[in-house]
Amino acid sequence: MCVGKDCKKKGVKKVFSQLPKDAKKRLNKSDVRVVETKCLDLCKRGPNVIFDNEFYSKVTTEQIEALLKKHE
Repeated sequence: MCVGKDCKKKGVKKVFSQLPKDAKKRLNKSDVRVVETKCLDLCKRGPNVIFDNEFYSKVTTEQIEALLKKHE
């Protein structure tokens, strides 16, 4: 998950705190890891997240449920 300056301005901290909690519940896994990364060079499209090798842009906390459902 990108934690660059622009993604921070666009709310990545909320997504960063919500994603692991929801992922552990939804995917029934205790070993979910969320990793911070520097800028992914797509600042205008942030917050940017790579999940199971798939790239997602403009991720919000409201979209987390759909994202996890896709990866069940």
